[in-house]
Amino acid sequence: PPEKPPAHLNFHMTIILQDRPVLHERCHIRFDQMMREGAMDEVRAISERLDSGDIPDDSPICNALGFDAIRQYLKGDISREEAEEKTKIQTRQYIKRQTTWFRHKKPENLKSFDLITELG
Repeated sequence: PPEKPPAHLNFHMTIILQDRPVLHERCHIRFDQMMREGAMDEVRAISERLDSGDIPDDSPICNALGFDAIRQYLKGDISREEAEEKTKIQTRQYIKRQTTWFRHKKPENLKSFDLITELG
């Protein structure tokens, strides 16, 4: 079972975050790369298994960033551009939630905490 660290130990944590516009651009590039490398085919295959009942509708994959938007595109409900934009928006929102979590989550016995948001 997880145990708390001994009280006599002190920890220092530094979190380095890229500037948000840079991070957003890197995420967009990564998404485009994933699409080129077959993400659409992967969603199509999983979608077929969901539709057939082979995978349950509440499967964790259904919560993956972009899965629902790409699935909507494959079903003809939205355009490819809309699916890509929805996915990029979800990714930016996820980045914001992660950043907020890092800012407010401090481990026990933390002696000092640095959050570096600008590199240079």
